[in-house]
Amino acid sequence: SSAFFKMPKFLSWLMYAAFISDCYVYSSTSGQTCTCAIMNGDTVDAPLLKQTFNLTFTCDEEGKNTCRGLCVSLAEALKTSRDGSLLSCEHIDEDVEIYVTVFSKVCDFPFAHTGLAFSNHLCCKDSKESNCKLE
Repeated sequence: SSAFFKMPKFLSWLMYAAFISDCYVYSSTSGQTCTCAIMNGDTVDAPLLKQTFNLTFTCDEEGKNTCRGLCVSLAEALKTSRDGSLLSCEHIDEDVEIYVTVFSKVCDFPFAHTGLAFSNHLCCKDSKESNCKLE
């Protein structure tokens, strides 16, 4: 099996969307990229997963809105995908309860909450999903 198939579904969907999108310029200028991230709602300063698109985005409100829209669309698509999971515990090295929130970042702006968060928490213990009562 190849490394591509072991990639988290979140990253796979982000890369897929980059290829099928027709509203982005396919040449990146350094710093004019969009990054989508999954963070724990309680600790928004540390992405658990992130993917940067090496596509050119404008560094203004329009670029922020376009990037946010891309990240929200991808997260919604993943939520309704095969198993409804945005994030897999196998990619998390600690025992944690995660309040999954979606963030976007364009150019050198800080990460901004997209307004999308999921009500079901994800609990991981020993890199596996567990009941949401960590011991």
